[in-house]
Amino acid sequence: MKMNVLSQLNDLLEQRRTEIPKLRSKGQKVFGYVCCKVPVEIVHALGMIPIRIGVAAEAKMATGKEFTHQFTCPYIKCIVGEMLEQGDFFHDNVDVISGFVTCLTVHRCLEVLKQYTGKTTFYLTHPLNPPTKREEKFYMAEIAHFVSQLEAASGKKLDNPRLKESVEIFNWIRVKLRELCRLHSMNCSGLRWSEVLKIIQAGFLLDAKQYLAFLMETIRKIEAEKEELQDSNGAPRIMLIGSPMLPGDDMLIKIIEDCGARIVADTLCTGMRTFEDLVISEPTIAGIAQTYLNSNPCASAQDLEIEKDRRLKHTFRLIREHKVQGAVYYALRFCDHYAFKDDETKQFLAEKAGIPMISIHSEYGETEEGRLRTRIEGFLETL
Repeated sequence: MKMNVLSQLNDLLEQRRTEIPKLRSKGQKVFGYVCCKVPVEIVHALGMIPIRIGVAAEAKMATGKEFTHQFTCPYIKCIVGEMLEQGDFFHDNVDVISGFVTCLTVHRCLEVLKQYTGKTTFYLTHPLNPPTKREEKFYMAEIAHFVSQLEAASGKKLDNPRLKESVEIFNWIRVKLRELCRLHSMNCSGLRWSEVLKIIQAGFLLDAKQYLAFLMETIRKIEAEKEELQDSNGAPRIMLIGSPMLPGDDMLIKIIEDCGARIVADTLCTGMRTFEDLVISEPTIAGIAQTYLNSNPCASAQDLEIEKDRRLKHTFRLIREHKVQGAVYYALRFCDHYAFKDDETKQFLAEKAGIPMISIHSEYGETEEGRLRTRIEGFLETL
């Protein structure tokens, strides 16, 4: 099952990269986004193709560094490098670029792309304070502005039936991804986390209906074969916390798995945070805005009291839900929000959840496998 699923996924991704240029030649526009807070339901309902920009690669970082500050995080360097390098898939196929600004580097990224690509580029602001009536009013206006900009870029008007259909499709995708992660946490899938994450991130590119069909078929196969799998052999259950892990940034994950541990959950904006919140109130602009406003935040969120910190509460819930025994905190170099919240997260996990945490500060593609392996091995021995 495992090899068939991964082989099918690779085929779908390859086909999609060939399909998108053909769809563009027929007039369909591609919307490239850089943050998990972007409401893809609205983009999809307007007939545009939403794809999340970003692949971890040293060459892309080098290009991106030429247009940003050297102390910019690798995530933003890669995105800038991809969008400014001729011949790159994203450079050649994205028509509209956008993202919700949750940190200053995302803002700077979009400024640079607007200046140097000449493509339609706009950003919107996501409130960093805990949601109140004031934040709700502000965010509703931001989403309304987002819709108007998308309508201008697509040349279409948003209608309720199309929006309802898109909300239903993406809700079902999130439900199935939740189910996939639940089966993995129960040790029923036969997949490693590096493979589960690849399945999650395939949704950044694949057509929504095609992706949903793939997920449903994959879960059906797992359900059919799960009883044949052996129970867990006592491997430590690990959670990943921290900065974005773009496709291709899998060295740390593979080291953890090679050392005998099982990753069962994460809090990454390129992982489980992309599907944890469903639009359940109503399939309208207001319902979508309410869902995204109250979704689990990243480290840029401003919660000055640790006891009320939404990010830490979310982390604690996942620890309990997935029976996590230890956490690996992954902070990209120059990702200040996660770097600055390293110590408080470690203290919170020790005092409130009773689990240890190891901090890894790294960079995409950095040749430090030996050092990381030694540190991970030592950490796992303590569990």
